[in-house]
Amino acid sequence: MVPPRLPGRKIATLISLICAGLLLLGVDAVTHAQAAERVLLRRVESTHFPTLSLYFEVYNAEGQFLTNLQSESLHILEDGQPRSPLGVTLLNPGAHIILVLNYGPEWSVGYAQRSRFQYLRQHWLAWAQAQPSPTPDRLSLITNSGLQLVRNNDPARWADWLETARPDLQRETTSLNGLTRALDLASSIDPTNPQRPIIFFLTAPLPGAALPALADLRQRAQNQGVPVHVWLVANARAPTRLPQNYAALNDLATQSGGQFLLFSGPEALPDPEPLLQPLRYGYRATYTSALTTSGSHELVVRVIQNGVPLDSEPLTVDLSILPPNPILLAPPAEITRTWHDSTDQHAQRLSPGTYAFAFITEFPDQHPRPLRAARLFVNDSLVAERLNAPFETLEWSLEDITTSERFRIRVEVEDSLGLKGQSQEWPLEVIVPEPPRSLPEQALARLTTPQVLPLWAVLMSAATLGLILWRWRAYRRLTQPLHARLAPRKGKETTPSGRPIPGPFPNAAPPQGAPAWLVWLRGDEVPFVFIQDASADPEDERRFFALSQAEVTLGSDPRRATLHLPHPSVESVHARIVPGPEGFKLVDAGSIAGTWLNAAPLPPEGAWLSHGDILHLGSVALRFETPHPSPPPHPILLPYEDAA
Repeated sequence: MVPPRLPGRKIATLISLICAGLLLLGVDAVTHAQAAERVLLRRVESTHFPTLSLYFEVYNAEGQFLTNLQSESLHILEDGQPRSPLGVTLLNPGAHIILVLNYGPEWSVGYAQRSRFQYLRQHWLAWAQAQPSPTPDRLSLITNSGLQLVRNNDPARWADWLETARPDLQRETTSLNGLTRALDLASSIDPTNPQRPIIFFLTAPLPGAALPALADLRQRAQNQGVPVHVWLVANARAPTRLPQNYAALNDLATQSGGQFLLFSGPEALPDPEPLLQPLRYGYRATYTSALTTSGSHELVVRVIQNGVPLDSEPLTVDLSILPPNPILLAPPAEITRTWHDSTDQHAQRLSPGTYAFAFITEFPDQHPRPLRAARLFVNDSLVAERLNAPFETLEWSLEDITTSERFRIRVEVEDSLGLKGQSQEWPLEVIVPEPPRSLPEQALARLTTPQVLPLWAVLMSAATLGLILWRWRAYRRLTQPLHARLAPRKGKETTPSGRPIPGPFPNAAPPQGAPAWLVWLRGDEVPFVFIQDASADPEDERRFFALSQAEVTLGSDPRRATLHLPHPSVESVHARIVPGPEGFKLVDAGSIAGTWLNAAPLPPEGAWLSHGDILHLGSVALRFETPHPSPPPHPILLPYEDAA
């Protein structure tokens, strides 16, 4: 007979259900253990702005550091606006472990043939000997007498110091000096290796007078985010015998994020490793900021797991964001273009055709960043632009500049944030000389130079003497009796000697079609050359200069003056005649001797010219004329009584 198997099957089914339930519970526990429950944003590094680095930590519900954070689950909020991280890096910089031994007589109390000091020393010796050498941690040790080790990465030195320490415990006095030094040390973060600080404060009971200051140190530890683990070395009845001491030290530990332990001798000392392990890790996330204004800004790290967002507390960062500042490098005060022969033998060309302005860009906010564009402005007009690196020079085309002019130059740059900065305006003059003259023109120019003035004086004297002799001979002919002629002669009339009778002396006429002109007053003994069209009558060139709607420069420098007055009393650029709505305006160009109008000094703002005005530039005199002068005003006669 086969025994029934139903009960066995029921048991097996029950066992399977129990195992499945336990498995589901385990999976849920593992999932819960890996879920983020707390995000701590520690600090922000803005050295490489606009790239910002955020240092933060993520913990689960049990307070364990999560090392499996994925970049897809991380988001950054910048003043409430989401920013995508460039990358997330798991860091293992280690921790900065600061051990403070605040000795007192209670340390010498024995238990089981060993003092409390020996128990504590042996405990930390064992921990130090278990650490790798060198360690990623930084070890600092402070006693009543001061700093003994600072940021050391060799646990052997820590162990050697503990083994050789022989304090006089009965004479030691507890104080808050060691804890104060520890907080000072914890606040100085090394940017190249930013370990999280943790303080182990092993102390005997404090004097009552030190308790008010302990509250200030507790607040300081909270502000710095430094956990202080307090081990009170005292009698087991300290909570009742020293209630104020006990409560103050317990508050220091719990409110700073540390733990409190009362050690009297028989208690088991805790292993520091579970407290140190979360501090040895951290995350660094980088992103490109979109901030363009200086001031305080809030940053938040958001971790999203299973569709649930978890935000850190906002961290305020103060940034100084200023536009870039371009600076022109050694800009010239003037650029001189010169004439050269071109491939066409009958043409001339000017050089240079371009000029490159060099510049550098500085960032007043001490945050160098890439440039997006650089632009060159001349007289507020854009003449050149560069959109790709290197942003070092900008070229200005000079091809359209054929006359001397003054310009204002400035450079503008735009950075990757869209901020624009401009250089200071630079005044610059482009000098364009007259085109080269032909041989006859050069010869005529040589005849008007000061070197041949004595020769001209001799020639003029000779011409004057000849004119006197000619007039005297004409006078003699008039006083002689007339000779009768039998018949009229054909052709030109001649003198008795047979020479033709000369006509009247030809007077030069004013230029036709000109709105106004300048007349050289012959009473002045200084000759000069007016720069006119070669087709003009030579007599007109010596006596008239036509004015147009273009500005006229008067001076002794042929390269810069439109009207050349080669006389020592005339400066290189002496005055200007500027056309305007009211006619022509005479303006002095800053000459030393000044410009005179109608025997009066010209005012600084200049004066409008009228028909018949006399201009004096040094020893040169000119008269201003127009083709249609206004009629002179009629005098008004008033009775003597009205005039009075």
